[in-house]
Amino acid sequence: MQSNDRSKGWIGRSPARPDGPAKVAGTAQYIADMVFPDAIDAAVVRSPVPRGRILGIDFDPTFDWSDVTIVTAKDVPCNEIAEIKCDQPALADDQVRHVYEPIVLLACADKPKLLRAVQRVHVRIEELPALLTVDDSLSCKHLVLGEDNVMCSYRVVLGDAKAEIERAEVVVRGTYEVGHQEQMYIEPQGCVGYWDDSGLHVVGSMQCPYYVEKALAHALRMEPSRIDVTQSVTGGAFGGKEEYPSVMAVHVALLSQKAGRPVRMIYDRKEDVEATTKRHPARVSIEAGCDRDGTLRGIHIDVLMDAGAYVTMTPVVLSRGVLHACGAYRWATALVESKA
Repeated sequence: MQSNDRSKGWIGRSPARPDGPAKVAGTAQYIADMVFPDAIDAAVVRSPVPRGRILGIDFDPTFDWSDVTIVTAKDVPCNEIAEIKCDQPALADDQVRHVYEPIVLLACADKPKLLRAVQRVHVRIEELPALLTVDDSLSCKHLVLGEDNVMCSYRVVLGDAKAEIERAEVVVRGTYEVGHQEQMYIEPQGCVGYWDDSGLHVVGSMQCPYYVEKALAHALRMEPSRIDVTQSVTGGAFGGKEEYPSVMAVHVALLSQKAGRPVRMIYDRKEDVEATTKRHPARVSIEAGCDRDGTLRGIHIDVLMDAGAYVTMTPVVLSRGVLHACGAYRWATALVESKA
């Protein structure tokens, strides 16, 4: 028989947070605090344009590249980041699909020289018309995905909501827009990779280590048993470190393998805000009908999300928007339509 004595269980109690004392005392080791002997720093050369065709990559012949490790798309065994879909390259090869897209990776023990090296790489790009809004995409003037530029869509139906709204005594309509949402975690993205006889080790600030393991196994064509992923103390994430650490992990793994040394990649705030994924912008149109006494009769919601250049977590985010669209209310009929 189950006891009703709550003093023996967790309900009604406030258990101590195991990570609390170290964080309060300032002794918690975030990824930028951790020491990896012989580690070198990494940087990324990114696209300055939102869409274009890569014609070539030029490395300044007057610059001393002898101690700089260079990785391009040709060095990636399988140039795909395995997430919900495998549509995003680890490094852009023939085309770029968003501004700040990674094209070249560099690593060097001399960090000031590393930053200079980034400026000595010139990526020749033939710029193409960019799709910067959902309206640009839905116009289908320029197709970048299938026949309609739509990544995914969902539809939820309960009865005939449109007919109920037509008969309703009171109808309320509105269209609402939300922009990109930057998660603005206190600790920027960071990752360290190194190899030894047992395989690849990656340590980083992340939410989903198993996502990272899957991405590494796919991009490097490795057995998961030879990959060790460790989540370091994570200084905030709020969804911003779900899938993006997979990109960074692949980057440091490639650089470390080529350099033969541990490689550390820590974004500064500017790069983190500019280059990492955000919560999706959306346009939501709502049409609701009810009786004058407040009885809810029907609701029709149309959700249009900006999915960006690659799928990443879009199907999950869109599905959350759809499933929660009607709120905690008892609608007699409902129609929720969505696309991203």
